[in-house]
Amino acid sequence: LLVDLTRVRLTWWTLSDTATSTTLGNPARTRFTPSPRDALLSPSRSRAGAGRKRKREPRLFRFPCFPKVGDHITNMPLFRATSPAPAAAVKPPCALHLLSYDESTQKFELGEDALNALRAIRGPVGVLAVCGRARQGKSFILNQLVASRGGPQTNNSKGFKVSPNVRPCTKGLWIWSEPIPAVTPAGEPYQVILLDTEGIDAYDQTGQYSTQIFSMAVLLSSLFCYNQMGGIDEAALDRLSLVTEMTKHIRVRSTVDGGGDPSELASFSPSFVWLLRDFYLDLNDPEQGGNITAAQYLEHALKSVPGGASVAAKNSIRESIRGLFPERECFYLVRPVTDEKDLRDLDAVDKSKLRPEFKQGLGDLVNLLFQRCRPKQVGNDVLNGPALAGMAKQYVAAINGGAVPAIATAWESVAEAECRRAAEAGEVAYDAAFYPAADASAADEAALSGVHTQAMETARAAFANAAIGGPELRQSASTRLEALLAKRFHEYSAKRKAEASAKCAELLTAASQRVYAAANANDATVEGVVAVVDTEVARYLKGAAGSARHERLAEFLSDMMRFALASLAQRNSQALQSSLEREQQRAEAGHQRAGAAEDRANREEQRANAEELRANAEEQRANAAIASVAEEKETRRGIEGRLADIERAKLEVELAKLEVEGAKREAEEQLRGAESKLAALERAAGSDAASAAAAALATAALS
Repeated sequence: LLVDLTRVRLTWWTLSDTATSTTLGNPARTRFTPSPRDALLSPSRSRAGAGRKRKREPRLFRFPCFPKVGDHITNMPLFRATSPAPAAAVKPPCALHLLSYDESTQKFELGEDALNALRAIRGPVGVLAVCGRARQGKSFILNQLVASRGGPQTNNSKGFKVSPNVRPCTKGLWIWSEPIPAVTPAGEPYQVILLDTEGIDAYDQTGQYSTQIFSMAVLLSSLFCYNQMGGIDEAALDRLSLVTEMTKHIRVRSTVDGGGDPSELASFSPSFVWLLRDFYLDLNDPEQGGNITAAQYLEHALKSVPGGASVAAKNSIRESIRGLFPERECFYLVRPVTDEKDLRDLDAVDKSKLRPEFKQGLGDLVNLLFQRCRPKQVGNDVLNGPALAGMAKQYVAAINGGAVPAIATAWESVAEAECRRAAEAGEVAYDAAFYPAADASAADEAALSGVHTQAMETARAAFANAAIGGPELRQSASTRLEALLAKRFHEYSAKRKAEASAKCAELLTAASQRVYAAANANDATVEGVVAVVDTEVARYLKGAAGSARHERLAEFLSDMMRFALASLAQRNSQALQSSLEREQQRAEAGHQRAGAAEDRANREEQRANAEELRANAEEQRANAAIASVAEEKETRRGIEGRLADIERAKLEVELAKLEVEGAKREAEEQLRGAESKLAALERAAGSDAASAAAAALATAALS
């Protein structure tokens, strides 16, 4: 249940007693808070049946057993720890029972501790197995391998169990709990698992049991070291008849009838080292030109020898060994000590008591075994710890079911299972990489897609690191993983979009309420409402997320235009209408007043016209008067001019009078003179002519 629930991200919504969540155009919705226990049992049922509401922020529901996937929820009563858990004690390395035989069920069983130790190895793994007859020092060699790579200086209490008595102390298969780091010739690191086997052909074993133990050791190992005392002779070959029997009980594929062909099994078999203990012979063969190597000694012993039916069985064993172990080597060790008592308990013997040539040989053997060991392979595929554990389970299931272990078939099953586990590892890696980053990211599609792409790369790397098997199997599992993660991403994206949409609706609901309040205020103005809308838009853009936030904002602004501003415009229109009506009333009253005023004005105008006529008449009279005055003035001026002329004439008359007076006086004088003259003449002439001339002269003088 916990594993399934970690793949479902739950959002817990709690509200206050009066709080509701509304959206524009939708009725209010209320989310209820489920109890933690009900949520674990049935999230949908608890959400529908809860009745209490509390105000809490939305949060993500995560499990403490998966710290990489999300944060734990220690504040929930179901998961609250009463006290800190004590740190787990680190167990020292030890031997773990991998394979045992249950006499009551007549079945082989695999030890869970050993399987768990194998499953903990995530990288390539190699298996170095030591097999041979009972009571001949196999466990001693393994203990030296452990000690040579930094392990404990083993003895019976710390390493693989060694016993000096005749009773075999190793039953089934045992592995060392701590893998030994190693490096391939190409420089690639891997882990070596040491495998100890029960001695073959012991007195308390059946031939079938020995074959099954031997077969399991060969099938699981990448380096198979066969330990025996003395040189390679016919008796030694007889003891290795298990190889021939093993090839009869192992197949490459389950669909093939009969036993396996050694040459066909060779591609799946381990490298082979034949270890000769307490070897005392000289490696000298005159037929091969003198001194020979241990490898040449082995190859010579594995050559088929001529003969009839008596040697056919031995030659069959030789052929089986050559076919099953194409990569083979031979190594020998001299007797470690001369004291029989020390030999029985060799693990407890002080190193200083060991023969120098044995210590030198032991060191060379350790180096040889680690050099020749390789990561375990099935075909071209390299096994990791979980795959090796899976292969062991497949082989044991086949043996317990009475079937023949099929290497390729078992590998296909294991590879499929490991690809499924690799896909699960990819899911976990995706969850650890995606959800924290996605939760902290914006809810828009571009940001989530970027986080998803990076998380997918992490998931692919985790899958590739754990997946095994052929390209088709890997591709199929990878395709399913990517489809699953794509679906999970789309579900998460849809949920985030829904949450973002709800958040947008919540923000816009609050904004619309504030805008409506501003629009409905008594002193509301269009400019004021627009300013409030601008403020709410800025607040919304700061708090809203998601790809639809702009679309929702556009809807909000459209609603504001249709409702808030329209309401404000309607209120303003009503106010303007009322004002217009009042103005119209005032205008009508003014019109009436204007009519009356106009009548008064008309009357005044008539009076004015009459006054104007009178004024015109007065003006005419005035003008006439003015003209008369002017005329009078002109007349006066004419009169005055005439008077002046008269005065001048008078003056001239006076002057003329004066002149006349003068002339008269002159004339009188002249007259008197003339009269004088006339009298003179008359007296002188005394005649009429003189009188006429005198009269003419007097007349002239008078004129």
